[in-house]
Amino acid sequence: GGGQIIRSALALSALTGKAFKIFNIRAKRDSGGGLKAQHLTCVKALAQICNAKIQGDNLGSKEIIFEPKVIKEGEYQFDVGTAGSIPLVIQALLPAAIFSQKKFKFIITGGTHAKNSPPIEYTENIFIYTLNKFGANIEFNLKNYGFFPKGGGKVIITINPSELKTINIIDRGSLKFIKAISVATLDLKKAKVAERQIDGFKAVFGESFQKDIKYVESLSTGTSIHTFAEFDNIRLGTEALGERNKKAEEVGRECAIKLKEELQSKATVDSHMLDQILIYLAFTQGRIKFDQMTEHALTNLWLIEKFLPIKFETQGDLLICKPL
Repeated sequence: GGGQIIRSALALSALTGKAFKIFNIRAKRDSGGGLKAQHLTCVKALAQICNAKIQGDNLGSKEIIFEPKVIKEGEYQFDVGTAGSIPLVIQALLPAAIFSQKKFKFIITGGTHAKNSPPIEYTENIFIYTLNKFGANIEFNLKNYGFFPKGGGKVIITINPSELKTINIIDRGSLKFIKAISVATLDLKKAKVAERQIDGFKAVFGESFQKDIKYVESLSTGTSIHTFAEFDNIRLGTEALGERNKKAEEVGRECAIKLKEELQSKATVDSHMLDQILIYLAFTQGRIKFDQMTEHALTNLWLIEKFLPIKFETQGDLLICKPL
């Protein structure tokens, strides 16, 4: 299993009280596989909030056994170390916090913008925005940015007890606006990197979008552009991360092309959100419209059905969750 399987299994185990064992963790990865820093933080974070007994909780471990007890509310601090992904740790923690209907405050340090992870702006503007729209009560506070490799980012999230409504998103509604948020570290201000990322986005989208340009402090140099389209009922988002020897305009252009693809589909969730929303869909027995059912998402559906008395069904491009 990959990182998404681990995060989903931890959340479901904490909520249902069912123990689990996962083996061959990330076995197909070239980097040797096993648990990386952010996976390990997820394991230890969930273990802490439900007082679980764990085996195999070390870096590089290919197997973990997780035996949960009762979820306990409170304030918790988690350090992913260096630039390990804060957004992925938030993904692992939120289901247990929301569905236990207890009050939590999480202070998480690590990376806000990491490869193979949604950036922190996506977490705030799409993921948390969507959950709050359906009845969650999550306060989000970004304190520090943390780019690769040094990280040093800090996010504070408060989850107040609430009840989620059925997540039923089968129609986007009308497009209200498109927004691009271009972020670069202060050392790139002279080279106008954040503005140039917007220029690259503009080359694909024309002038009809809102823009937000930010220069921020961070321990490491970095850039990112996150964009979203807001409709009456939902938001769809994409992003692109700056890299050495990659032109800022190209980063913006890549982000714009991704957003165009999302808009051309009929889906009511973007490709990141498909994976992230499945647990919430299962607990509220809702329905969404998807574009492509990824290998990732199929594995996640299989896993959720192992923990909960529900069945997922697809009818064309509709994904429906029904009670057994």
